[in-house]
Amino acid sequence: MTVKTSISLTDQLHDKAMQLVQSGAYPHLSALVQQAMRDLLSAEAAREARLALLRVELQRRMDATEFIPAEEVFPETEAEFAALLAEGDRSDKFAVE
Repeated sequence: MTVKTSISLTDQLHDKAMQLVQSGAYPHLSALVQQAMRDLLSAEAAREARLALLRVELQRRMDATEFIPAEEVFPETEAEFAALLAEGDRSDKFAVE
C-alpha cells in the first residue's frame, strides 16, 4: 500500500535528489525518498540496538563492582592528604598559579 503525500525540500536537497534520479540511481523521486526512509529506520534500529547493548554492559559492570561507601573512603583520603602535608612545607605543590 502506498500513500500519496507532498514534501518540501531545500534547493540543495532537491538538486541532489534530481541528480540521483537523472543518473539512474533511482527510477523516480518517490523511490529515493522511500529508500532514504528505510535507511533512516535501519540506522535508528541499529542505534537503539547498540544503546541496548551498552545499557546491558553498563549494568553488568555496575553489578560486578563493589562500591565503597563515602564514609569509609573520605577519612582515609583525608588522612593520606594530611600525611602528604606533614612531610614538610610542600603546600606550594598544591598552589594554583
